[in-house]
This record gives sequence, C-alpha cells and structure tokens, in this order.
Amino acid sequence: MGARSGAPRKSIAILAPIVHRLKVEDEDTGEERTILSAPRAFRVVHVFDVSQTDGDELPEIPCHRLEGDSAAYDELIRYAEDLGFRVEVGELPGETDGLCNHLTQTITVRLGLAPAQQTKTLAHEIAHAILHGSGFDGPHDHAELEAESVAYIVTSTLGVDSAAYSFSYLASWGAEPDAIRRSGHRIQQTAQTILSSLSITAEGAL
Repeated sequence: MGARSGAPRKSIAILAPIVHRLKVEDEDTGEERTILSAPRAFRVVHVFDVSQTDGDELPEIPCHRLEGDSAAYDELIRYAEDLGFRVEVGELPGETDGLCNHLTQTITVRLGLAPAQQTKTLAHEIAHAILHGSGFDGPHDHAELEAESVAYIVTSTLGVDSAAYSFSYLASWGAEPDAIRRSGHRIQQTAQTILSSLSITAEGAL
C-alpha cells in the first residue's frame, strides 16, 4: 500500500522511542540474542494515516499471546504489592488477559498464560494502577496506549520481547498521534519508575 496519489499529502508526526540494542551470546548454548534498553528519549518520525494511502485493504492484525519463560513475574508481583495492590490469577471474560480494579485494589491475571505473557500482562496492569486511578479522566483508548507502551518498555528491558503482542495491541486501538505525543513523557517516566524499583536484571529475568 503506497501514499495516495493526486491529492496533497501531509505526513503525521509521532513520537518513537530511542533504544540501545546489545547483542549477547549465551555461554552454554552459543545462542545470540538482543537486549533492548529502556528508552532514554523519544524522537519525531513521520508516517501516513491509512486513509491517505491506496491499495488493498490492510488485514486485521491479530494479537498473539507470548510464549516462553520469564523470571520477572514474581518481582513484578512484589512491586504491585508495594503499590497496595493484591495480584490474583483467575478466570477473565472473553480474551481479556488482565484486569486492574482500583476500587478493590486488585490486579487479576488470566489463568493459564505462559510466564512471558503473565509478565507482560502484569506490567500492563501495574501501569494502569499507577496512571489511571480516580484522577485520570482521559478516554479508554488513551489509557490502553499508555499501559501497553509502559509494558513493552518494561518487559523489553527485562529480556522479554513483547513486540509480537504489543504492536498489534496498540494498532487495534488506533491511537491518535496527538494522544501519543501527550503521553510520551508519562510513558517514559512510569516505565523508568517501575524498572528502577526492581532488583532483577535483564539477564536474571530470562
């Protein structure tokens, strides 16, 4: 799909995180993997809205739950408890993976998720716990944008690549560029607050 021809086109400016990538090799298996750092800054990139493009209809982007291990889940539970939230594992309706309830001070993670998805989901709900209490009056899609962006930064820093899930999840909400721009600082600050409170490292999180 390319930019629409004929009519004048104006790109949309959005914020994109600047991250550092470190390639490391497992001493036992020789397998090479990449660790992403938490973003230290954001930069402006220019994109086109789908309405400004020609071509075949874009396919729906499914969210694929993460597979694999992660040792960071217990550490995030302790962090949630320090915030005053009790973490539970249980049944949730539909495809919901997590739920943050500010009234009961509970976070529920869906039963049966792989450890990597558990970790990502808990990071997402912790972001809701921090950012979207009684003082938040923004729209729901704005809250989801912030929570999933925080979860992506936190899990990537802890060695869990959630891109396969997070990017599709964010695309499904269709966040407006202005919302992304306004949320950049809140996302970065919240992710850094969570990470700075954890004792586990990216190596220890795998």
